[in-house]
Amino acid sequence: MKQWGLYALNGGKKAGINVRIAHAHNSRLIRDYKWPLKIFCKQFLNKSATNIWGCGRDAGIYFFGKDNWNKSGMIMRNAIELDRFEFNEIVRNKIREANGLANKTVIGHVGRFNTQKSHTRLLEIFAEYVKINPNSVLVMIGEGELEEEMKKKASELGITDKTLFTGLQSNVHEWYQAIDLFIMPSLFEGLSVVGIEAQATGLPALFSDAVTDEIVLSDNADRISLNESNKQWAKKMERMLANAKPRNQGTQIVREAGYDIVTESKRIQDLYLKMCNEG
Repeated sequence: MKQWGLYALNGGKKAGINVRIAHAHNSRLIRDYKWPLKIFCKQFLNKSATNIWGCGRDAGIYFFGKDNWNKSGMIMRNAIELDRFEFNEIVRNKIREANGLANKTVIGHVGRFNTQKSHTRLLEIFAEYVKINPNSVLVMIGEGELEEEMKKKASELGITDKTLFTGLQSNVHEWYQAIDLFIMPSLFEGLSVVGIEAQATGLPALFSDAVTDEIVLSDNADRISLNESNKQWAKKMERMLANAKPRNQGTQIVREAGYDIVTESKRIQDLYLKMCNEG
């Protein structure tokens, strides 16, 4: 639920619905021409909901306030179908061969081309990494309003021949297999689903410090400050690739962290039934 959910919550309240859930998915709102209305709606969410949920701690605190979250907030994990993401060498080789990635170091990113995901910074960081490893390729999966602008940016940086804009992909779980390091320099995040997916495939994953620390589930994952230079990011990527752990434990690590959709969906179902009975 975004801040606009306030209208549905208030409608439900007037209709006599006793259970009204507000669910926070992000840790910041984008400033645009709708900013004043967004803030107005956000500040009343807690009063209109009977239950406050969040994909993670930071998202819950941002939308509902620290005191409210600590008092009654509940985390609903962004769980995934883990079996689909288990590392598979055969799939890895198939995707790499089909897309000209064989014998390349593949840096990967999955995300909509918008302000939040900071693709400009991503490209600038990769341009620095290419200086360390010229035999590398940046794969960007997704689409969005800034995609064409980012293609121009890649051209300005002189890395067009080392960037692959794939658009939307129905088999993203297979693309993760082909990647060697996942990177997310986001300006803000709730608890990123793609970050969970990447770690489930055992990928080394580097996140900005604007991504909640809850995202780091494995020894193959880390965070770095957005204030660090592009060169420092590139060096960090080099170290993580050099010290990457085997990828075959990713699925189990993510499962033990509580992000298995089978387990989490059963928990949510039980909560719904309990709340309906109590309501």
